[in-house]
Amino acid sequence: MTAQDDICTVASIVEGFGEVQALPKLLHRLWPTLGAPGWLHTPVPHRLPRGQIVKPERLEAAVRVQSARVQGRGGILVVVDADDDDPAELEARLAAAEATKGVRLRVVAAVPEYEAWLLAGGAADDVDPEAHRDAKSLVSSLLLDEPYRETRHQALLSQRLDVGRALSRSPSFRRLVHGLRELCSP
Repeated sequence: MTAQDDICTVASIVEGFGEVQALPKLLHRLWPTLGAPGWLHTPVPHRLPRGQIVKPERLEAAVRVQSARVQGRGGILVVVDADDDDPAELEARLAAAEATKGVRLRVVAAVPEYEAWLLAGGAADDVDPEAHRDAKSLVSSLLLDEPYRETRHQALLSQRLDVGRALSRSPSFRRLVHGLRELCSP
C-alpha cells in the first residue's frame, strides 16, 4: 500500500456559496464515523448555481475540473438542494448525464435543502427536518440567536452537527454518508 492509497480525495460540486466552505467541513466531520482507512482530502468545491448545475454542458465542465483533482481512491460528490424536485429523480438525472460516464461520481440531493441536515443534527426531535421548504428560517429560530447567513453560519453549524442524530432523522443525510462511503471504499 502506497501513501497515495491512504488518501481518499473527494472533489465536490455544490450550488451555494455557503456549501463551498461548509461541505468539506461536514465531510471531515463524517470521516471518522465511516471507519474508512487513511485520510480524507477535500479540494475546494466547484460552485455552480442551481440553474447551471442541471445543464449537462455546465455539469460536464465542472466534472472535468474536479476529475483532474482526484488521483487514486475517491471521486466526485455532487450536492444539490432538492428544493421542490423529487430527490431521487434529480439525483438520477444528474448522475446519468453524459459528463458523468466513466467517472466515479455520487449525486446527493439534500431534502429540501442543505440546512435541513443542520436541523436534523441540532434541532429538537419534534421538528421534522425534511418537511420544511424554508429550512433556513428554522435554522435562524432554532439554532441561532441571529438571522442565518449561509456564508457566516453554514460551515460552523456543519462542524457542530450531531452526526448520529442527523443519521437517524434525515434520509437524504444518510444518502450523503452512503455516497461518501462508496467513493472512499478501497
